[in-house]
Amino acid sequence: MCDTITYKQLKSLYLIVFIALNFLTFPSRLADTVKTDGVISIILVSAVAFLSVSATFKIMLSYKGKTFPEVLCELFGKKLGQFVNLIYLINLYVLFVYTLRLINEHIISYVLPEMQPFFVEGIYMLCVLFLTEKRLRTHGNMAQILAPWIVFIFLWLVLGIARSCDPEKMLPLFTSGLSEHAEAFLMMCAFTFSGTMSLPYVIPFVSDIAENEKRVYKDFLFLILAVCGLFCLYYTVCVSILGWEFCSLYIFPAIAVAQSDNAKNSFIERYEILLLSNVFMNIYIYQATAIRGIKFSLRGFFKDDKKAGKAYIVVLCLLFAGVLFLNEETIGRVIFRFIEVSNMTAAHTLLPFSVYAAYLIKNRRKKVQ
Repeated sequence: MCDTITYKQLKSLYLIVFIALNFLTFPSRLADTVKTDGVISIILVSAVAFLSVSATFKIMLSYKGKTFPEVLCELFGKKLGQFVNLIYLINLYVLFVYTLRLINEHIISYVLPEMQPFFVEGIYMLCVLFLTEKRLRTHGNMAQILAPWIVFIFLWLVLGIARSCDPEKMLPLFTSGLSEHAEAFLMMCAFTFSGTMSLPYVIPFVSDIAENEKRVYKDFLFLILAVCGLFCLYYTVCVSILGWEFCSLYIFPAIAVAQSDNAKNSFIERYEILLLSNVFMNIYIYQATAIRGIKFSLRGFFKDDKKAGKAYIVVLCLLFAGVLFLNEETIGRVIFRFIEVSNMTAAHTLLPFSVYAAYLIKNRRKKVQ
């Protein structure tokens, strides 16, 4: 485990990963589902995300020196542990393909409208692979440099358009029923904190995790609260400028806010370029981290580095093939929209808790013995 990152880099990395999808379709579907009550869903999902992260750290800190696939084999046995590892791998695969397809739509809509989708996706994926082939410390350094810049741009956007907000558009409140809140909760679980999937794979490679063991939970509570605050602020700004009806109609509300007539001024027009660059940086780090997770996951199936390398190449080919398939005009687009609206990827939220339940059962058996 000579290829490591520091604890500070880990925090910067997951700050970016947690807010990565913030500037894409959020809060379009949230506004469509619960209208002006989206803050409730954001707070609930943030609480679940903290519990998930806490469970992940509790498990990994109890098995210092072991990778996540090795921990899974300890908890579930070899075959079942590899099966759980495979489920993690599949979830990372689906999330990567979905977000790559989404960022491709973003680029074609606002930056390169004449470019062929497969060409954009190919170039973007090569850029992601370039980072993942570098040392993990390089990945961490890049996240540490970008994290303050990304937060600064976010706050710059909010402050720049705050004067265009109309508080009356946030009314009336508490008009959504339990079923709408449940649907919004699942939707937020599916995408908002999906970056937690790669966290257990990265923790064993944090060089100074032992020195920071006591402060991990407090630090990540603060981190998730900060992300929750950013989400709530961004949701409120989008809805109070566009209104929930119009906000729900836009595929990319962030760009719509920057281009809205109410906020039309030279400050916002300059900001639009920075906003797009912010989107690309966020998703770039998010996807590179997902690929890292896939790479570490494959090592759990193959002890031989050569076999793991071959499997990694096969998975990369499958990733690109999956993205090309979702570009298809017929069934591919139908499946893409199904992934988007079905909340099927919300299932990843249950994985850390399932592993934690196995961890508690194993510990209890040890005490009984």
